[in-house]
Amino acid sequence: MKRFLFSIAFLMILLSAQAQKVTYQMLMRMDGSHKLYTGEITNTWGFSFLNSEGSKGRPGIPAPTLTATEGDTVVVTVYNPSDEGHTIHWHGLDVDQANDGVPHTSQFVLHGDTFVYTFVAPHAGNYIYHCHVTTTLHLMMGMYGSFIVYPKSNKKMLFEGGPSFENEYTFLGSELNKNWTDDYMSGGALNEFYPTHFMLSGKEKTQLFEDSTSIINLQKGKNTLLRLLNIGFSIDKYTFPEDVIAVVYSSDGRALKSPFLAKTLELYPGERYGVILNSNKNITNQYITVDYLNMYEKQQESRNYIGINTTNFPTSLFEVNTSTENFFPNPTSGNIYFENIQQSIKIFDLTGKLLLEAKQSNFVSLKNLPNGVYLVEFEDGKEILRKKVVKF
Repeated sequence: MKRFLFSIAFLMILLSAQAQKVTYQMLMRMDGSHKLYTGEITNTWGFSFLNSEGSKGRPGIPAPTLTATEGDTVVVTVYNPSDEGHTIHWHGLDVDQANDGVPHTSQFVLHGDTFVYTFVAPHAGNYIYHCHVTTTLHLMMGMYGSFIVYPKSNKKMLFEGGPSFENEYTFLGSELNKNWTDDYMSGGALNEFYPTHFMLSGKEKTQLFEDSTSIINLQKGKNTLLRLLNIGFSIDKYTFPEDVIAVVYSSDGRALKSPFLAKTLELYPGERYGVILNSNKNITNQYITVDYLNMYEKQQESRNYIGINTTNFPTSLFEVNTSTENFFPNPTSGNIYFENIQQSIKIFDLTGKLLLEAKQSNFVSLKNLPNGVYLVEFEDGKEILRKKVVKF
């Protein structure tokens, strides 16, 4: 009997040593800022740590990544000094109703209030947390981040009994409309949100090559983990280079019964995947292509590249962008203007169909076109250019 009781006590001690309490203290703020790849600074809302250096600065995009180990009790205390109510919804996590963060069915955290979210971290995998108040606006303004749950036995393993890896990278897809973030009161109807910037963990285009943490280190014969998440409103389509073997092992925080080889992988809004990369050769200067497709007709709206063993930005491969150095404003709700008279200004849709043409003019009106993304063709000196314009 004594031996039995000793065994039970030892087991309880062992379990308590493995399952720990993970605590976070966070602020819900509406005074954030974010630097776009164009160098412009726009306003954001977000979450920041109360008990770290991050609380001294304005929150950016995305919010800090939170982590726990499978079986841990997670305690997140939030304080709201901002003017509006907010929540945290734990997307994909198995939490009870009181901690779910959906307004009206759980709680609002109003101005000056505090709330403590408590739950047990479920299956190892990739999750998202975000504000669920007026979700289109609050999410687009930057109130979201990644939540990673590691397996108990080994943090270098995707899940218990799953593949191990040398390096890991998290890419959280999202979008914003600069007009909204510059002045959210002028954003208009929420169902008329049209993104002007498409990001991976808050970075886009050249920014993905200026930060070493966004460059994938993939060595011959060694596994690298990609945690791919999408909190945006577009479909994020990943295309892997020919020399890279990409195998999808988990989806939405669950291990797949049958992992599959992927040359392309589409993430719809809210989806998350665990992908193991490998290669049977030494590779350099390779790129993963990330296309952003709109949900309605799957038309391409933008593109980013993720470098593999390279810091070189793929200028020769990159699509036209929404730079406004030749015309303004961009985005626009009506006309776009050029500094000089143009011989011809042509407007195409993304399939290449000609929609409008203005000759001998310094402006063209998009007022009669549906909201969306278009191509503007014009002559700059001796060169004919095509650039994107967003109509909202």
